Amino acid sequence: MYFAWLLFKTSKHPQEMMHRIDKDTHRQTWALVRLKDARLVNYVMFLFY
Repeated sequence: MYFAWLLFKTSKHPQEMMHRIDKDTHRQTWALVRLKDARLVNYVMFLFY
């Protein structure tokens, strides 16, 4: 409990920090999904042509 309070006090904007981490994770996940989609599209194009 004390550690969480200390972390809260040392961090100036805890909500903003968490939001930034969440946004970065979301961006990485989205990039991976898009990469997989691109590979799938390339594979399908290769099959049809």
